[in-house]
Amino acid sequence: MAERAAAVRGSWSSMVTLNPLVGVNPSVLAQLTTAAAQAPQSTLGQLGLRTLQPSFSLRPSELAFQRHLGGVLSNLNAEARALQGAATALSGSGEAFTSRSATTSNEAVVSANASPGASSGTIQVTVSQLAAAQQNTGTAFTSSALNSFTAGTNRFTLTAGGETRELSVFVGPLDTTRTALTNLATAINAANAGVSAGVEDIAEQGTSRLVLTAGQTGTDATFSLADVSGDIVTATGAGTTSTTAQNAAFTLNDVAGTAQSNTLVQDNGLLELTLTGTSTTPVTVEVGGDPDRVITSTESFVSAVNRFRSFLAGNLSSLTPRLVGELDRELAQARPDLASIGINVNLGSGLASLGREGSVLSINTEALRSAVQTNPEEVQRVLGGLNGLAERVAGVAESVLTSPPASFAAVPTSISPTLTLTQSQNLAQVVTNQLLFSGVFVNRTI
Repeated sequence: MAERAAAVRGSWSSMVTLNPLVGVNPSVLAQLTTAAAQAPQSTLGQLGLRTLQPSFSLRPSELAFQRHLGGVLSNLNAEARALQGAATALSGSGEAFTSRSATTSNEAVVSANASPGASSGTIQVTVSQLAAAQQNTGTAFTSSALNSFTAGTNRFTLTAGGETRELSVFVGPLDTTRTALTNLATAINAANAGVSAGVEDIAEQGTSRLVLTAGQTGTDATFSLADVSGDIVTATGAGTTSTTAQNAAFTLNDVAGTAQSNTLVQDNGLLELTLTGTSTTPVTVEVGGDPDRVITSTESFVSAVNRFRSFLAGNLSSLTPRLVGELDRELAQARPDLASIGINVNLGSGLASLGREGSVLSINTEALRSAVQTNPEEVQRVLGGLNGLAERVAGVAESVLTSPPASFAAVPTSISPTLTLTQSQNLAQVVTNQLLFSGVFVNRTI
């Protein structure tokens, strides 16, 4: 018997290797092996076991059902994954309830941007001074005229960011003023000292002048230039400050402060305030949940639940009713809470008809929006809180994704351990009939 069992096992392994469309449930294979080992030798020949080359086949009707069931189980997996994604987005760890919106009463003075997780609340902001970057504006010269600067190599220093660099520029005696200014700007930019230089042309006057600007606002970004040899800095007016660097000055909830820039980062980096103007009147910044994100995520979740439920109800001939029963229990349990936030539960009276004709969840958008705006904590508790509907529905989806697909087929999934064969029984037929009911399916990816 042991030799015959080994032959059966080897024959099945050979069949699976030769036929990529077949996948075998190991526990079922063990039961089939035992049954085959108990069968008369003559019946084993019907599977080609003497040569370990199985001659296995399905009738067309059985093969069609096998393919149909494989397709249903594959689609079940895809629908469960979509449901899980929609539920996760609405759960406590998703973005629906962690997203934040920030509004201000006067965006001409302060604008705001809140990241997910920012603390809800109100901030009063006044701005007395905006941060500014230093700017030097040189003397305007006739662009096309020959320059009057010291000819040859001019050396000068540029001090910025606490570092002094010595730079140089060559001035040709026949260079126009604009050419000399352009060469000076090029030398300053090449130093990468945090100061940008350029030549500003005033077309209607036919003049050009050098303009230098600090790369950042605030007093930490001040700079200065001085001649070392030659007179290029003095002669061009490059060292003349036209805009003095200054820091922003403001109050947040009556607490005075200053900043090098006009961007204020608060709440551990989760809230960003941008100062855009000054005002002695406090500007109110409100940070709270994002109602639009909650509503959009809820709509996506409801759509996914309805689609999943309809899929289950529409395939009751192939799938066990256990799944639709689990989903219905979760929805029925949440029905009162859902109704309080504008979501209606309609489980109907017929599974298959409901799957084809209606949705189990529907949203009263106005009621939901009102609930989100007036009682966001309750909406979060019902939908995204601990043991909220999203978490429980995600559990249903997770059970599909982590369980053997065959466990959801609406057919027997095991062979009786007491199965025996008599001389008159056809082992090949027994195996054929059991394939659809024992974890062997077309499409081995499911």
